[in-house]
Amino acid sequence: MYKKLLGLLMPLALIAGAQSAHAYSDAYNIEGKENLIIISPHQDDALLTFGGYLQFLKDSGKLDKVRTEINVMIGLSNYSTNWHNVTTEHRVMHISKNRYSEDLDGLSDLFGGWDKFRYKIQGLWDAPLRGYEGGVTAGGGSSGTFKNFRQEEIDEFNHAIEIIKPMLKNDKSLVLVPIANGNHIDHFIMKEAVIKAAYDLGDEAKATIIFGQDQPYTGANPSGENDEIDALVKRLPSNAIAKNYVTLVKDTNGETSKLRIYKKDYLTQYDEGYLTPLENNIEETLYVWEPATYKSVKSHADCGVAQTFCQLAK
Repeated sequence: MYKKLLGLLMPLALIAGAQSAHAYSDAYNIEGKENLIIISPHQDDALLTFGGYLQFLKDSGKLDKVRTEINVMIGLSNYSTNWHNVTTEHRVMHISKNRYSEDLDGLSDLFGGWDKFRYKIQGLWDAPLRGYEGGVTAGGGSSGTFKNFRQEEIDEFNHAIEIIKPMLKNDKSLVLVPIANGNHIDHFIMKEAVIKAAYDLGDEAKATIIFGQDQPYTGANPSGENDEIDALVKRLPSNAIAKNYVTLVKDTNGETSKLRIYKKDYLTQYDEGYLTPLENNIEETLYVWEPATYKSVKSHADCGVAQTFCQLAK
């Protein structure tokens, strides 16, 4: 029998200064929150980025007090491990349906049943379906930032912003999104869409945003695990980001729940190159963003002066 996953979630000192008085600098303390909203770029990212945190909340009974909602932003894909760059109707429909089924099975396992969470597919297109080509990330996906955006990425970014804005208006919500380690283009789009939505809303943005380290991208390139959070901290006032972590204990087979579920359910995405990063992933790092600083965030370093769609505070 698998050991119960043990989570030790502790707030560390604020990355940019002394401890904040804001109650939700501690991601473990979800008292007063009613909604847990996860923005998952693809069908496996909720599990791979936040599986340990969610397992801990479930095991400690905290998920019983909130409405958990998974938002899979990219609903259509032709990408699987046996990647052939084929965009036929059959390929897209077959892979998209399989990924949907795999994710539901995996999340039902993680949460303890289909009735423990809500599941939405927002229907945006995966990078290969948009014809995007970029450098290869440590996890195998196409990389990119604003400097690589074409009109297709601008459209997806703007669409994602409008989807995300309503999620940020409730002060009783926690909104989780990958930090985009490795700059997978789709993860970058969703992370920056959350930031832009929060900035645009200003004082109307009341939800607490939590960034998580993407896997297997972080584990495959551990030397770069702080690159994205360090870059975000530079865009914000001091005391804006608090660092938390959750430690995952392996079972008697040497597996965390995240690894076990990935190997069992995510067959189209099963890649031996993912196994070592996931086997080594026994800690999830979470970054809690202070809502009072949403309207003070500066533009991304790769947002050019002519790219008005991504411009934020100066």
